Amino acid sequence: MTAWRRPLLLAALVALAPQGLHAQDYPARPIRIIVPYEYGGIIDPLTRILGEMLSTTLRERISVENRPGANGNDGIAEVAKSPADGYTLGMAGSGTLFVNPGLYAKMPFDAKRDLTQIVVYASLPNILVVNGALPVRTLPEFTAYTRAHPGELSYGSTGLGSSMYLAAELYKEHNRVYMLHLPFNSPGLATQSLADGKVDAIFQLVPGVLRQVRVGTLRPIGVLAGKRSSALPGIPTFAEQGMPIESAVWIVLVGPSGLPGNVVARLNAEVNRALGDPLLRDKLVELGVEPVGGTPEAAATLQAQEREKWGRLLQRLGARID
Repeated sequence: MTAWRRPLLLAALVALAPQGLHAQDYPARPIRIIVPYEYGGIIDPLTRILGEMLSTTLRERISVENRPGANGNDGIAEVAKSPADGYTLGMAGSGTLFVNPGLYAKMPFDAKRDLTQIVVYASLPNILVVNGALPVRTLPEFTAYTRAHPGELSYGSTGLGSSMYLAAELYKEHNRVYMLHLPFNSPGLATQSLADGKVDAIFQLVPGVLRQVRVGTLRPIGVLAGKRSSALPGIPTFAEQGMPIESAVWIVLVGPSGLPGNVVARLNAEVNRALGDPLLRDKLVELGVEPVGGTPEAAATLQAQEREKWGRLLQRLGARID
């Protein structure tokens, strides 16, 4: 080897060495996962369940921190501004990642530009349930009844931009029907109001009505998903009843933009490994949650598709938060 080539080779080896060491050493200290919602919501315990499993396989402590505010925007903005080293991650719902960009006039981050999509952890499908006094049992019957009573039926939700609101508006637009919207402060209040007969229907998430459907206090009409709910396999999907519309809350593990490829690959592999554990899968299904998993590319594709889908609907509705 000629003398002038040796320094170049040494420089190249030095440049490559930290990357190789980093790949072997990650993680070398505790990891925190920011949940951008209040303690006790559905995403919070799901994150803590996964965190416990990852702390074992990654051999580092995983801490879960709640950073609520602005429908998840504040917590995920903190993730976006964190160092891209894999030690600050976020577990966000699709409302924060896919809906808020079309709802808020000003966002503190851009999900495509400022975040790395690591893996889709799980999904929570919406399900249409009605009060037992309503004389319908199938989706065609519900739609026919709604058309025959324009403006007489009401649906409950947790407000503008929520999954319950968007699922209902998607249904209304698809069928060109009108129902009165009654917002509530929490999913629990909306569900209780349905049971009390104060509203006629809600497009709740499966975990939010799982117990009531199983004991028969609320009547299920259909699940807005590509496949039946693992927790309620006897309930047909909308598509099975001739209406191919879908709505769900997706839970996605994200990190800051520029996260090293080896870190993304390690985290993705460990989450997928955890989702393959029957104990975790059974726990999720027991809660009415669908395990997902998959590649980082699949997570990025989902982000693009869902953001466009809900952004178009919000634009047509004229829904906006300044």
